[in-house]
Amino acid sequence: MMTKRSVINECDELRHLNKANISNLTQLWRLMGSRPLTIGNWRASTEWPHRCWLDWGESSASDLLIEENLSQLKKPMVIPLWEESDEVFTDIKQILTCSGFELLFEQTAMYLDLKEYHTRKHLAKKHQSVESNLEEQFIVREIDSAQDIEIWTNIAAKSFDYEIDTSSIHRAAANPEVKLLLAFVDKRPVATAMLFDTNSVIGVHQVGVLPDCRGKGIARKLMNQVVDMCIGMNGCYVTLQASVEGKGLYVSLGFREQFGIFNYVWWG
Repeated sequence: MMTKRSVINECDELRHLNKANISNLTQLWRLMGSRPLTIGNWRASTEWPHRCWLDWGESSASDLLIEENLSQLKKPMVIPLWEESDEVFTDIKQILTCSGFELLFEQTAMYLDLKEYHTRKHLAKKHQSVESNLEEQFIVREIDSAQDIEIWTNIAAKSFDYEIDTSSIHRAAANPEVKLLLAFVDKRPVATAMLFDTNSVIGVHQVGVLPDCRGKGIARKLMNQVVDMCIGMNGCYVTLQASVEGKGLYVSLGFREQFGIFNYVWWG
């Protein structure tokens, strides 16, 4: 039976995890290259991933949408909104839509408590028929050479069908808390992932599989190994931002939903 104190503690922990999820993401964007704008507490990417954002807990949105301030942004620029507060979220959403921003795509913030994680062996039994053909030839390797980073960027770009600036990935990879992972099947690079450790909360980013390699259980196999790596890194939680297409996989691995992320684009 849960006591009032335990309920309060659980709520506090969930609020902490909500902030930790977004803080991991925005700190990674900073590593990739960003600059403060002259308005409020907004920051903007200098290159890819072309984001303009407020850190968790900031809500001064209206200044961004003054015409002269929009001129500071490179076009196109994506502004992500997270459902931190119903009132703040609604206010910013209205301001964006009234200023010509369009909803580009949606994501779901999710987390996995590594203390509660069911081992990959247990999960593999459920999906043995999917993964068995990959058992002998599937390898995940951490990479750091300039040549491998070029390969990683190329695979990620093809997986997500958008351009990625290699310079942004190089800047992120220079941080010792960032790990770039490249997955191989029969020695062919087919999938990517990026890990970023912030105070035992490990963010998983850019999990992508080449289009011609999908439907073979590669993403599941990769994520099983990623979670094992996070345990080996002494992480407490794994966080990510799931696409609509990828959400089902993460739910099946034990990830829990936190809140929605709505990405608006300004074409200029």
